[in-house]
Amino acid sequence: MKFEKIKEFGGNVGYCLRLSWQTSPLYTFLRIVSTVVPSMLAVVLSYIGKDVLDVLTSGDSQLQRQRFVLLLGMMWIVNISLVIMRNISQYVQVVQADILNAKLSQKIMEKTLGMDLEYFDNSEYYDALILATQNVHAIMETIWHILQMLATIVTVFIVLIILCLQNWLYGVISLVASVPAAMASIWYTKALYDLDVEQINNERKKAYIQAITPEKNYAVNLRLYDATSFLMKKYKDLWKLTFTKRKTALRTRGILTGMLNCLPEISMIIIALDIGKKIFLNRMTIGAYSLYTGLVGQLCGNFYSLTTSLVSVYDNQLKIQSIWKLDGFHNRILDEGEEELKDIQNIEFRDVCFSYPGTDVLVLKNICFSVEKGEHIALVGVNGSGKSTIIKLLLRFYEPDFGQIAINGRNICEYTLQSLRKAFSVYFQEEPNYCFSLRENITISDTEQPSDDLDERVCELLKRFAPDVLKKAPRGLDTQLMRSLSSDGMELSGGQHQKVALVRSFYRRHTCLVLDEPSASLDPEAEYRLFAALKKEAMTTTIFTSHRLANTRLADRIIIIEHGEIVETGTHQDLLGKDSRYKQLFEYQNTRDF
Repeated sequence: MKFEKIKEFGGNVGYCLRLSWQTSPLYTFLRIVSTVVPSMLAVVLSYIGKDVLDVLTSGDSQLQRQRFVLLLGMMWIVNISLVIMRNISQYVQVVQADILNAKLSQKIMEKTLGMDLEYFDNSEYYDALILATQNVHAIMETIWHILQMLATIVTVFIVLIILCLQNWLYGVISLVASVPAAMASIWYTKALYDLDVEQINNERKKAYIQAITPEKNYAVNLRLYDATSFLMKKYKDLWKLTFTKRKTALRTRGILTGMLNCLPEISMIIIALDIGKKIFLNRMTIGAYSLYTGLVGQLCGNFYSLTTSLVSVYDNQLKIQSIWKLDGFHNRILDEGEEELKDIQNIEFRDVCFSYPGTDVLVLKNICFSVEKGEHIALVGVNGSGKSTIIKLLLRFYEPDFGQIAINGRNICEYTLQSLRKAFSVYFQEEPNYCFSLRENITISDTEQPSDDLDERVCELLKRFAPDVLKKAPRGLDTQLMRSLSSDGMELSGGQHQKVALVRSFYRRHTCLVLDEPSASLDPEAEYRLFAALKKEAMTTTIFTSHRLANTRLADRIIIIEHGEIVETGTHQDLLGKDSRYKQLFEYQNTRDF
């Protein structure tokens, strides 16, 4: 077990050093030099200090004066070198830290953007994500402490040899006195980190409460509900829960390590007394006293620094593991298809059953239907019936538990994910917009479109579906949406946000258009524009869901879904002509008797 821990520790250290070297060999080399050389120069300064004292106490002569001036010159050169090295080290540390932090942050973003949707309902994944995000700095700190350890080891080794040549007991006493405090510090470091991991979910809850208080989306409701006391109580209860345990651990560590840190000071007094005795007996010079007491102090200080760096590396290697833990979450949606989907001729659901990961409740049960090219299909059902889930399965955001979804007669798993999703343009229910420019909010859906007449195409779509948004934009397509990142940003109403999102879906090149409740927040005029545009798209395959059943007249076929099952299929006229569930829902919306 101990060997495995050592191996794991070495692996983490090696990972950090490789990452540092891969990011910038030059900066890594400069940091090693600017860290190790000053440690060696500190020992040189101790020897120069010894010689200065010996010269000053050896009597007045021309030779001694010249030697004194020479020693001061050497001391000045060494001190200037130390100043230069410290400045180089500071500069290199900051620059390399920025480079490494950027690289690690990009790595976490790429990992997050590539994860399956199911992980966004997974608390364990979010805990790992928060830990990894918080601990990005740990790799930089680990690299710094590893280099500090190298410098300290060099110094300890040199000082230990010098002391042992004088009296081997000096080195042994200094080292032995420093061990207990180091061991206690290592143990408490792990204990505190384990406590942090244990409390990460509570920390996330605290962060969530803190995050929603300044959010505009919550501002009206929180003030209406007078929720201040409720939120503050929840926050304080969580804070007390995490703070109490941490405070106890920190207090115990402080008392114990404080007592153990007195041991090196005691060893220093013992060694100083022995050196002083030898000076009184004329076995050592005053310069030697300065040298050896100074070296003993360096040895104790550097050994403590070594253990502190070791503890920090150990602490950070646990945090580094949290970054590796994020890599342990693997997608179930595998991109193993080799076929390229160029055009959708037909779509077929074959006895598809599905339950969301982590649950046993079937959301869809034996779903069977097909869509031919150019057909307009409406999916109708009450909330929670499974309409949006069908869309997510079609795009392979999830995999069916049973059954199969086919496009052009092939299982959709046979197509590459990129080509499958690229064939569709989708408006999702309550689709968000971005704190980007109006242009970027539209073109983000298809960034590879030719840029020759891009603005013209975007403006044409905005004029069709969101003329009020374009008219309101003070800087045209360069207008920033929302004011959270720009003081001159443009705030939109709920309906205007939906219009922009719809323009984004129409801008994207596609062979099948999917709209999930596209008119939920639209005014009557905007709703008319939308469905008039869909009516003109006679050759475009369209699948849409809608609670407003008047719009389903546009559909060539209406599919009624209840509790995850298809209960009826037909045209608007066919379904109204019989005692159907569709007719019942339609009459609910058209009746005026309550």
